[in-house]
Amino acid sequence: MGWIGWTEAAVHAIQMAMDYRQKFGKDVVIDLIGYRKHGHNEGDEPAFTQPGMYKEINDHPPVRDLYTDNLVKAQELSEEETQEIFDEFEKLLQEAFEDAKKSPNVDITEDVFDRTETDQINRNKFPDTTYSADELNDIAVKINTVPKDFDANPKLLKQLAKRAESVKNNDKKIDWGFAEALAFGSLLKSGRTVRITGQDVERGTFSHRHSVLHGTETNQTFTPLNNLSDDQGFFHVHNSLLSEYAAMGFEFGYSAQQKDALVIWEAQFGDFVNGAQIIIDQFLSSSEAKWRQTCSLVLNLPHGYEGQGPEHSSARLERFLQLCAEDNMQVMNLTTPAQYFHMLRKQTLQEPNKPAVLMTPKSLLRHPMATSNTTDLAEGRFQPFIIDEEITKADRLVICSGKVYYDLLKYRQENDITNVAIARLEQLYPFPDRDIAEQLKAFENVQDIVWCQEEPKNMGGWTFVAPRFVELFENGQKLSYAGRQASASPAAGQKKIHEAEQKNLIKEAMDI
Repeated sequence: MGWIGWTEAAVHAIQMAMDYRQKFGKDVVIDLIGYRKHGHNEGDEPAFTQPGMYKEINDHPPVRDLYTDNLVKAQELSEEETQEIFDEFEKLLQEAFEDAKKSPNVDITEDVFDRTETDQINRNKFPDTTYSADELNDIAVKINTVPKDFDANPKLLKQLAKRAESVKNNDKKIDWGFAEALAFGSLLKSGRTVRITGQDVERGTFSHRHSVLHGTETNQTFTPLNNLSDDQGFFHVHNSLLSEYAAMGFEFGYSAQQKDALVIWEAQFGDFVNGAQIIIDQFLSSSEAKWRQTCSLVLNLPHGYEGQGPEHSSARLERFLQLCAEDNMQVMNLTTPAQYFHMLRKQTLQEPNKPAVLMTPKSLLRHPMATSNTTDLAEGRFQPFIIDEEITKADRLVICSGKVYYDLLKYRQENDITNVAIARLEQLYPFPDRDIAEQLKAFENVQDIVWCQEEPKNMGGWTFVAPRFVELFENGQKLSYAGRQASASPAAGQKKIHEAEQKNLIKEAMDI
């Protein structure tokens, strides 16, 4: 077979593989061998290191010439006609090149250097995320009801029944997974598309979601969120392969294209995001600055120090904070199901589109203190910064983010501490300085302010938030640190060491 035949065979193989994948939904591998005519840029000379190979390549006629000769011999085109085509294309390129040279130069003004962040985090500009309690009850009933002929797991049916009752009775029993399902349902009923992918997302890594129910004796499946109403949006939920890079890259593209959809990629554990670091660096954090390409992709990254190994403790919060600039994304570490509910609705309804990186909890999924009620969801709003309303006359203010809040709260209750207030920074970026400044007025006479975190000192939020908090202090307050010491590893990896460290950092934060 000649070069013409080989070239067309390659095209045919690619087309056949595409057709097969489209029809059967199966992967196809093509082993295609080719060559590069030139080096990887204009100044590169590949013959320096591969002289023999590049002599053969230089002596080999280009594909264009081979095709031209073949068409002329077959009398499909004359030599004059092929030359006209080449000249026309060359002219097109030259005109484009000349136009590019005529483009106006950028004026170097103050605007070029201005990287001031906007006031988009002003909560008064957040979209309305309230949702009717009656509608929430309707969703709760429907997502916790299965068809009569569906042989669902009996244990799961009991859980579903309890969930539905908690919404109806306004009990403070709505947990993280149920609040998520209600948020999904509220968006679906308004016609929005909701999509969540990742390792084990159908069930949820911690068995907290159960978005797809499986028959116990049959191969039946049932997806409650796709059975809310006739005119609802579609709920896509897919367990993805163990390739974070491929899966997150696809979801980034989907979100960039489907602007009004809620698109979530969830890691099985937060550290799994490491496998997609290129997508985060080259696209998620910078595509708007580079190409004006926006998206609203949400990354759910399970995060929290539970005494497990280093690679199951941290979603590397500090890496995302280091990438934050020019309002490029949102980074959050939330503490209540209601906050998660309103965050998901805000993410979908707000403009402009911004990616959101969420440190999602593990132990808080079933923590008895980390619950919300129907009123919190129906009438509440997303709060970037939550001040302590229980203790107003304090000698110390502890500010934290995420799961460690409940450890601090438990310690305060067990030790009858009445002079230490605890505030929560729910959104680390964009840093909610206006919210914080406004709410810190209630503690303007408190000089002793502490930032407490579970992560080692060189990780987590400390180095990011410290200078920002200090800028807001107006009465000479100082900010001190309570947390683990700097470490090469994200976590100790031994439960006894972890527990000793955790006990110490809580005591350090709370004891005056």
